[in-house]
Amino acid sequence: MDQNIYLAAPFFNEPQREVVTLLEAMIERHGHTCVSPRKGHASKAAATGTMTRERAEAILDQNVGDLRSCSMVFAVLDYHLPQGDHIGLLEAARPINPDQPEGIPNGYRLKRTISIPDQGVLWELGYAYACRKPVVLFQRDSNMHLNVMIGRTAWASIVGLDAAAEFLATLNTWTGSEV
Repeated sequence: MDQNIYLAAPFFNEPQREVVTLLEAMIERHGHTCVSPRKGHASKAAATGTMTRERAEAILDQNVGDLRSCSMVFAVLDYHLPQGDHIGLLEAARPINPDQPEGIPNGYRLKRTISIPDQGVLWELGYAYACRKPVVLFQRDSNMHLNVMIGRTAWASIVGLDAAAEFLATLNTWTGSEV
């Protein structure tokens, strides 16, 4: 049986839209229906650059209706920032580096880059869980430590586009075991 898959993902910049577009096509290519907020009211708001109260309510109403009607949720946890930007943990560095990278205070170095899921995706995960929808977590190129509330919500966790394609190809026979 083909699935009606809600794609929960950020699409606020080009790297994010690239991932969403790839996954939308991959879901459809494997014979499933992809329900993507990027194609609804949210994309109209992004195109005009304006967010009114009425538009925000329309986005919420559409997403809630789509979540209720889907058979499962495929959630993108990677939150790609525009090129050159990063979120990271800093640690004190001695000696002070005169060629300090832009955006990092002098006397510190980047310990590691971290990935924080989009707030909207986290809300969609909670709503899907409350509706008892199966949730699949996807990360393109990282394997972040998941908070127990997120990790235990998921039926599966997938890292990489190849693993996502394999999962979608076998979804009709999938029983909910880990990927």
